Amino acid sequence: CGYHVSGFFAPTVRYGTAFGLMRLIDALHQAGVGVILDWVPAHFPRDEIGLRRFDGTPCYEHQDPRRSDMAQWGTVLFDFGRGEACSFLMASACYWLEWFHADGLRCDAVSAILYHDFCREPGQWVPNIHGGNENLEGAAFLKRLNDKGVKFALSNLIEHHGRKNQKLIDWVQENCFNTIYVKSNYANSNYHIKDKDNRSVEVLIIN
Repeated sequence: CGYHVSGFFAPTVRYGTAFGLMRLIDALHQAGVGVILDWVPAHFPRDEIGLRRFDGTPCYEHQDPRRSDMAQWGTVLFDFGRGEACSFLMASACYWLEWFHADGLRCDAVSAILYHDFCREPGQWVPNIHGGNENLEGAAFLKRLNDKGVKFALSNLIEHHGRKNQKLIDWVQENCFNTIYVKSNYANSNYHIKDKDNRSVEVLIIN
């Protein structure tokens, strides 16, 4: 499943080899088409083959299920307060950009990265050190991506569960200088999007 990722460093073999994807991206670039890869740094599946309790202990997730379990999706959230998790995801992002020459990353489930109470009822989440619902470590991770010059697209930025998420938009505009705004939530299609300078760019989002 495209949104329950277990191979953060491997394209699915259902569509060909890694070198085949590299050649495809190169061909698209030669045709003047930019490529944004669908990337899911918020959570991972509970499958035994995945990252959950990777070394027998909560390694990439928080030990408190109120911070780690995403019941609605049946997945586990990354703990951005852990160096292991942040290093793993940063390496994954750089891998796709440096080795595959992708132009950016479409970052899925951003609200799950920024808010502890996302998809949770009162009593099902733990506040941050200031008593708020913001995931301070998650926000810091996104800032680190920008410090590295990583461009990522937030397709759920404009519309979040059917309504405009102005708070999220304001936060990203203030903190994420390399963000590209995507007007649609569907992958594997061509889009004309607007960059931060309001220039139209044609991209192909690959899931």
